[in-house]
Amino acid sequence: MSLKIKLISMLSGFVLVLSMLVIGVIAASNQTINLKGNVEFSLTDSSLYVKDIRLMNSITGGNTLENFVPGFVNEGFDLNIGDVSSTTGSITLQLDLVNTTSTKYIASTKSTLTNAAISVSGEIAGDEVPLADVSTYEGVSGTVTITITLASGTSANINLDNIVIDLEEYKTVGNVSLDIQYNYSSNIIDFYYSINDSEEMIPITEIGTLQLDSIDNITFYVKNGSMRGNTVTFTFEPEIYSETILDSDEGASGYNEVTFDITQDIIINVYVLMG
Repeated sequence: MSLKIKLISMLSGFVLVLSMLVIGVIAASNQTINLKGNVEFSLTDSSLYVKDIRLMNSITGGNTLENFVPGFVNEGFDLNIGDVSSTTGSITLQLDLVNTTSTKYIASTKSTLTNAAISVSGEIAGDEVPLADVSTYEGVSGTVTITITLASGTSANINLDNIVIDLEEYKTVGNVSLDIQYNYSSNIIDFYYSINDSEEMIPITEIGTLQLDSIDNITFYVKNGSMRGNTVTFTFEPEIYSETILDSDEGASGYNEVTFDITQDIIINVYVLMG
């Protein structure tokens, strides 16, 4: 046998052995998860509409589950996916939701699996989509991500029955520093604030700095009435809102008001112009 033929033969053998090793590694690294069961939600009304459920993968990004029918979260959803091959030992599902209310939600779960770990995350904005429009709404209010990871082994049957996705009202709060100034040397009159949807109106009577902690929202009020002419100007650091002016109305009854949602620590500069 010539040297050339020997070299070709040896090279072919090496390629064959290498191919078998690669195939063996790939086969050994693949794990099979058989996923089925009915997932429930903690909400029992028609606040949230599940628009899509996708099985995520690294190739296409995500494919809508076969036989998926959109519906509200109070109906629960069968996730009978069958065998899924994974090189990481985990699979991920994403649920796109449409919110018919102004309430913001954050998703989590306290549920557990016997042979795998489960995690749930996601935030849902309060988009207030009308009920009549949820099926045709083009956007989504948020996405809930479910990740399931095998505890051990190369395969497992995962039963999602009794798994509950908790959807809790979500509020982002911050600390508020009110820097209050006004144009008179006498005390401020008929200017009030309330915090976190409270009905208690607290009077602001003096200049200076007022520190308020853990604030979700703050509402300011000026009293209307005869001979009124008070104007309050608000500016913000950082400028999450543009300059805002709150006026009292002469001859009117009640109060004019303005509300600011607080999503971070902020300084509100308040200038009260007494009429």
